[in-house]
Amino acid sequence: MTLGDHNTYYAISPLIDVLPRYYEDRKRRTKMGKNTYGNSANFLAVDCVYYFDPVWKGYREDLSKSYVFFPYWRLRRVYKKRMLLELNWGWNIGRFLNGESISREKLLLSLGWCLG
Repeated sequence: MTLGDHNTYYAISPLIDVLPRYYEDRKRRTKMGKNTYGNSANFLAVDCVYYFDPVWKGYREDLSKSYVFFPYWRLRRVYKKRMLLELNWGWNIGRFLNGESISREKLLLSLGWCLG
């Protein structure tokens, strides 16, 4: 069974994720009278993730525990107190505990809805 190309794999795995953020323009946005509701601001972050052994492996059978760091810059805006827009740009840096490493650029556009 082939799922995508040989550089793509699918797995279900438990993980631990820590995401510290530095909001670079929140005070300036507030002073200028711009929206800061729902953390609408730009920020720098490093997403630190540790993946445990997968409970299901879709393509590659040699997957093992891994850790990944995602340093990135994110633009986050909440419009009309509900609609969420995020633009995320950064770099994925990681290593599987079997010795294989990953390093690639990441660009992500997210649309969502705020419940609270």
